Amino acid sequence: MDKKPSNSANKQEGLHMLDLPNCVSLSENGGCTLLNMKTCQGLGCSFMKSYEEMVNTTRYWEERLASLDEEKQERIAKLYYGGKMPWLGNSED
Repeated sequence: MDKKPSNSANKQEGLHMLDLPNCVSLSENGGCTLLNMKTCQGLGCSFMKSYEEMVNTTRYWEERLASLDEEKQERIAKLYYGGKMPWLGNSED
């Protein structure tokens, strides 16, 4: 027989979620989508990243790759991106 969690258990779980960090990899059930873990590691996690940090990191690598000479960009595109250069803002995907 399956036992249904009580309302107080659901409230406890909801309060636990409030204690977790603001991380882009935090799943709806308090796990980590990046590391495939059922439980968030909290503020001590090396991979924790807020939405703002993710945007800044993406902007940084796009600017960095765009600053390279064309030959290097083409080599990187072929090796890692199937010949496409997403850092140039082309929406051909």
